[in-house]
Amino acid sequence: MSKNSTPSYHEVYRASALGSALTDSLDELIMEGKMSPELGRRIAAQFDESYTKVVQKEVRKKISMKGKLHRYNLCEDVWVFHVRQIEFKGAETKRDNKVTVNCPKLKIVACRNDVQ
Repeated sequence: MSKNSTPSYHEVYRASALGSALTDSLDELIMEGKMSPELGRRIAAQFDESYTKVVQKEVRKKISMKGKLHRYNLCEDVWVFHVRQIEFKGAETKRDNKVTVNCPKLKIVACRNDVQ
């Protein structure tokens, strides 16, 4: 990425509950003529940037995970892993006891991080 180019943020967080609610609200406002499609795109792009920066800066909890890799795929610098029989173990801290969570299946999407 050159110094003069605008960073590109992945849209993967739009699939979260918060991102989905935002997308639904923006679509509704655009359909009702209360917002232009361009403004909706700019708001969605700002959401992508803000969510990415908060996750990078604020999320510090460490976990370990063990499971059976069912399948994986790499396409355009995006890895997708489908894992079965996953066991998550959270790191024990002074405030929290170690927590174990089991999950029958999980899809992990890992994107290249070129954002500075």
